[in-house]
Amino acid sequence: MGKKYLVLPFMFLALFTSAANAGIYSIKDLEALENAGQFKEFLDHAFDIRPLDRDKHWQAMLSGMAVQYISEAVKHKEYSERVLGYIEYLMTLQGLKNDEFFESKRNDYGLKYFTECSKNTEGLETCKKALVNFWVNTPNKTKNHDLGINLALLVPGTLEHEEAWNLISEGVQSNIGEFYCAKAPVIKMIFTQLDRMVLKEKSDDDLRVSIKIALSADCRKSLTPALKTALRSRDPNLFETAFKVLTLLGSITPKEQDLFYTLFILRGPHSGAIFNEAWNTLESMGQNFPRRLNVMGELTRLDPLPDGAFQGLDPKKTQVLMELISKNLPEYLEHYARTCLDYLDGKGEFPNGNPTIACRDFFKMYLNLSHANGALTKRYLSRPKF
Repeated sequence: MGKKYLVLPFMFLALFTSAANAGIYSIKDLEALENAGQFKEFLDHAFDIRPLDRDKHWQAMLSGMAVQYISEAVKHKEYSERVLGYIEYLMTLQGLKNDEFFESKRNDYGLKYFTECSKNTEGLETCKKALVNFWVNTPNKTKNHDLGINLALLVPGTLEHEEAWNLISEGVQSNIGEFYCAKAPVIKMIFTQLDRMVLKEKSDDDLRVSIKIALSADCRKSLTPALKTALRSRDPNLFETAFKVLTLLGSITPKEQDLFYTLFILRGPHSGAIFNEAWNTLESMGQNFPRRLNVMGELTRLDPLPDGAFQGLDPKKTQVLMELISKNLPEYLEHYARTCLDYLDGKGEFPNGNPTIACRDFFKMYLNLSHANGALTKRYLSRPKF
């Protein structure tokens, strides 16, 4: 009996070893799978081969089969979580994680997968999380900056800013940043980042360095027109950020400074350093007619005319601003008053409607100015009330 009990463990061990060996593929098995185009089975068993036997022949087969697995998935439009998950698993394998060709195919598949899943509004949140993780797992992000940009453009305005910035940061720092930084969704993300940087950095020198690190020279050049457009915005925060950045980078001329500081005043400024600078600039322009003439040449082309300073504020504050403008840029108040009266009297063409939205509030203050144009005030008082 003792001998029988001693034999049984060895019988089980033999059976287990036999079963295990049956599931382990040899190099010949892998070659047969390669010839048959059995990509998935090959990849499932490629690492059955002992490390010492994973030679160049084995590596070439592994790389080729992994690439063909992705190509077949794309060919048959198999854009599923299962396939994406398997590709991401392959990326972790020693023989593939440094394979540039496989990496390129993986990136192509990912972009196609997220293009499809981002169209599904019901599953968009899940898609976005997977997209962010896909970028996190992407090796060599500097080289693959185009992938990050393209992923961000699939879901613009829907990611947390930190996630969006992580996707585009490599691209806007690259030597082809000029191309990326001309795209409207990318510009919007950059503006958000610049706004945060302006709030964070304590000195102008630190802010200038941070901007130059975050955005390549080509990107900054491409971004300049958008920053100057932002200076025409009624949003004071956007104005301040854009003006600060342009000034620090030396991308704004003295003539442009005069214009945009004037716009800041006319659109209803808030308090702060920018307001103080704008006030001082306007006072300086009051002593220099050529500078005023340059600014008026730009202001008269605007439709509607900027007039936030004439409405919606405390009457005392409005009167102070009106006095400032009357003393240092009287040409604008006269132009605004004349345009308003012409519109009311039906003189001239106004394809966009009333170009002087604050006309009523404007004249309430204008009539009280000590230097108001007499002919214009008389014309206003003589016409029917509106």
